[in-house]
Amino acid sequence: MALLIRALGYKTVLIHGEAHFIKGPNGNSGSVSYFQRPHTWLAVENVGAIDVSARAKFRVGGDRFQTAITCVFADAWLPRGRGASHFFTDADAYARAVDDLSGRRNQLSAVYLIQEAEQLHGGLLSRAAGWIGSPLTKQLDSSYGNPSDLYAALLLHLYSYLAGDAPSLTRLPVEQSWAQLAHARVGAIDRARQMTGLSEPSVVRAPAKMAEGVRL
Repeated sequence: MALLIRALGYKTVLIHGEAHFIKGPNGNSGSVSYFQRPHTWLAVENVGAIDVSARAKFRVGGDRFQTAITCVFADAWLPRGRGASHFFTDADAYARAVDDLSGRRNQLSAVYLIQEAEQLHGGLLSRAAGWIGSPLTKQLDSSYGNPSDLYAALLLHLYSYLAGDAPSLTRLPVEQSWAQLAHARVGAIDRARQMTGLSEPSVVRAPAKMAEGVRL
């Protein structure tokens, strides 16, 4: 997503830190929550934070819980009005907020601790499979070999789709969609580098102040 946003002309950085998702006390139920550490999301200039990895369903002590969250977009909990998002760069303030929000009745909260920012770089394309490391990545690897160029082909397809130059793949079964992308994988990483303007420098990370100019 970060690379697609860059290709569309927006300045964006990856933000690394941790996040706590809280469902406050409700009726006879106590507060429940889960945290993600480490956690990565996006900060986009003049838009704000974007996090599409928040889970609506989670387990605590073997029990299942569900919250009304689709994602965090432009600093806001979606669907709007169902919950609130909070961002901190100070670890003590973050811990106090988690403790306070855990006691607020009938409230859903996403609390983020911003620790460092990472500029986008070409390695996110050439080493996408290792960086993502998801169950899907493993499935693709078993079927197609290292799928980094498949992700690059997907990036190129999404950009073309948004430009009106390619059809949607949603009409196809998932397996056929990836098979179609596999036909375009040769040279996809180089083409994606050209589209995004990213070369292959070493990873550049710095404290969150690096994200100055990008509204968090």
